Amino acid sequence: MLWRTMNSAIQFINEKWLWLSLLVMFVLVLLFIWKEWKGRFNRIFFINSIVALIGLVALLFMFLNPTWAEEVQGKAVLLTEEFRQTRLDSLKNQEQFIKEINYVAGKNLKEALASVNELFILGHGVAAFDYWQLEEISVNYLEGQFPSGIIKLNYPKESSVGTELIVKGMYNEPNSGTKLLLQGAAGESLDSTVLKSDSRQGFTLKAKLKTEGKFVYQLVETDSVGSLINTDSLPVVVAGKEVLKVLIVNEFPSFETKYLKNYLSEEGHELVVRSKITSGKYKFEYFNTKREPIYGFTEKSLASFDVLILDTETFLGLTRSAERIVANSMSQEGLGVFVQPNNGLFKARNTLVDFSATLDGKEKLSLPGWSKVPIEKHPYRFHIASLRESLIGNYAKRIVMGKGVIGTSLIKNSYELVLRGKSDMYQEIWSSILNGISKKTEPAAIFDVSDEMVFVNRPFEFGVRTKKDRPQVQHSTGYAIPLIKHFNLDDKWRGTLYPQQKGWDSLNLQLDTTIAMNYFVMDTSKWSALASANSIAENKRFFNQGEKKTLKKEIYLSVSRLWYLLVFICCMGYLWLTPKLWN
Repeated sequence: MLWRTMNSAIQFINEKWLWLSLLVMFVLVLLFIWKEWKGRFNRIFFINSIVALIGLVALLFMFLNPTWAEEVQGKAVLLTEEFRQTRLDSLKNQEQFIKEINYVAGKNLKEALASVNELFILGHGVAAFDYWQLEEISVNYLEGQFPSGIIKLNYPKESSVGTELIVKGMYNEPNSGTKLLLQGAAGESLDSTVLKSDSRQGFTLKAKLKTEGKFVYQLVETDSVGSLINTDSLPVVVAGKEVLKVLIVNEFPSFETKYLKNYLSEEGHELVVRSKITSGKYKFEYFNTKREPIYGFTEKSLASFDVLILDTETFLGLTRSAERIVANSMSQEGLGVFVQPNNGLFKARNTLVDFSATLDGKEKLSLPGWSKVPIEKHPYRFHIASLRESLIGNYAKRIVMGKGVIGTSLIKNSYELVLRGKSDMYQEIWSSILNGISKKTEPAAIFDVSDEMVFVNRPFEFGVRTKKDRPQVQHSTGYAIPLIKHFNLDDKWRGTLYPQQKGWDSLNLQLDTTIAMNYFVMDTSKWSALASANSIAENKRFFNQGEKKTLKKEIYLSVSRLWYLLVFICCMGYLWLTPKLWN
């Protein structure tokens, strides 16, 4: 219940007892009047009644504990890591009595910000897990200066044997001659690059993944004379090589298929190649698999394959019945289909799929990380027409069809890369394509994380997607981690834990240890430049959205109960002492 005045509102903390308290007070007042009544109204009666009323009101307030709201109009500046002193001085010149608060991650800011309704943040910003403390305040983030070092990083945390570990990043303000080295788990140098003196410079480092397991690579930074500047960890989980069952069907033998089948067989994939010789006659080749010819498409024959590769002539020549069988195998069984392109593919129409390509006239293409090795392409470019469509690099496209995927590429005669001695580039292209379209087994649960790095004693948030009603996730030490269900998606859950020890650790779905997520916990001193750059970007995104408005903030003030108790004792003392003095 509120009693509003001109500038504030009075509210009782123990409001639920208000009416009972008023009733008790009313009864006490009546009892006191009855006790003091002597048959006539005189000065003593009125004085004692007023004193008693004051004492009883003090007793009532001591129990109900009244508070009143007062609008806050204070300003403060929150000083975070690497704030600019010049910017702080500028703020202090504009706001002479501005309050300064030093930020410590995880520390309670509520008390320091109690009298503040407008806050300026200087430096690299506050940690994401502290955003909740600033919800009731108008915040202006004045971003700090990006640190010198690696401020962007992208590399696969999980990969498989035979693929390349590609580490890409951005270095801010390197000194001329600064060298970055990618070292293996045993400390051997795998790749390196020398940076030039520039404001920002991108870099790419590569290494072949040869062994299955959990590894921690190192990104080492040295100066121009070879002195160590910094070392950061790159944890990678390398899975065993996935063996695919591939069927290649061509209208006639081609160099493209010849080199592709050599690559697939050398990688250990099970491969069947069918090439048409004359009408009704076919040549079959088998690699790493038993000899079983495939003459026509049936859902049963295609069910044993993960990938179906067709040249354009075979794809466009499919009968309605064959199209229906291929479409069902994709949507129901998850079959991946790849069409080897020629110019006719992008001009023709078919009822199975539309790759949405338009003529751009360009016949050369440079892959990311291979800018010095242009390759031939068909003079088209892909468009993304729906959420089912996505690109593989800048050279191929995949379209989801139910459980399966169909795709094609813009590259013309990819086998020429092998002839030019660029086998690693050829392997990267086809590895990406096969990974993008091949049949995927649907696990009982999928773990996902939003954090690039996991640090000791910092909150680590993860998500789980599963169709189980009440999934239970447990830590490698055996204790269960509580999960919160997504408010809108029934199959999505999230959890948070605080890693205590550095090194490899894991989470798994309880009662099914085959579904697990491995993660590596680092010391907070690692990747400091990257963490600062991410913090700056996240603070800008979170605090500097849209038009800034000064929020109205109120705090509730109250009088200490000791004062009410003192008033009550004084009143009761007076009433006890007065009759004795008069007598």
